Amino acid sequence: MRLKNNRARMRSFLSVLSILIIFGGTSPTAQTMFPHPDDSRWWLSGQVNLISQAHGSFTSPYEGDNSLRPGREQALSRLWTIYTGVKLPGHTELLFDIESAGGRGLSDALGLAGFTNLDVVRNPSLGAAPYIARAMVHTIIPLSSTTMAATPNPLSLASRLPDRRIEIRAGKLGMADFFDVNAAGSDSHLQFTNWTVDNNGAYDYAADTRGYTYAAIVEYDTPRWSIRVGEALMPTVANGIDMDWHISRARAENLELEL
Repeated sequence: MRLKNNRARMRSFLSVLSILIIFGGTSPTAQTMFPHPDDSRWWLSGQVNLISQAHGSFTSPYEGDNSLRPGREQALSRLWTIYTGVKLPGHTELLFDIESAGGRGLSDALGLAGFTNLDVVRNPSLGAAPYIARAMVHTIIPLSSTTMAATPNPLSLASRLPDRRIEIRAGKLGMADFFDVNAAGSDSHLQFTNWTVDNNGAYDYAADTRGYTYAAIVEYDTPRWSIRVGEALMPTVANGIDMDWHISRARAENLELEL
């Protein structure tokens, strides 16, 4: 009973402040620094996430090395991403993103079953040096002459798409960008930030420490349904930074039907 009361007291002290700054995009409500006309061959946009968290002091009779520290704490995480892309002839795009994750989480991201900041990397030795987040080729194979309107975004630059088509992606990417995409909890950079979005989701997926892998994804789209399949590399250890390139030994496969 005492443990439950202490947990409730700790939660009452926890507060979260998130600041999201985005430039780029084409939606009517988007705040942009640069224009992005639909017929442009280039894409340039960026995003900055600053998440400040703090808690007051509380009683912790069961404190250990990996517990949430009972003393007053404040932590700030910093994550920025630069999205770039270029359209090539033949319905092909090259997409390249640079990212940096820095700062820290409360108690070094330990002590909470559902940690409150998924932007925090639990491997401080990686540092905040910029890294390649995504580097992929995206090709669209039209299967119909009719098209539908589409909203250009950092993962697909086309303003119109064939009603029926095959889309192929290959390179470094995030599997959660394309599988189980939904309006509520697909991207921790834009939506919920609790670690349970990643750890206790509807499925697990291949990813390194920062959430990316090397993969190939093929999908068939129609106006009423879509099916996609992906083959991805696994890290050599769970959530490690190094990927296992021996596909016959370790790999991840995803299959999704969307109605």
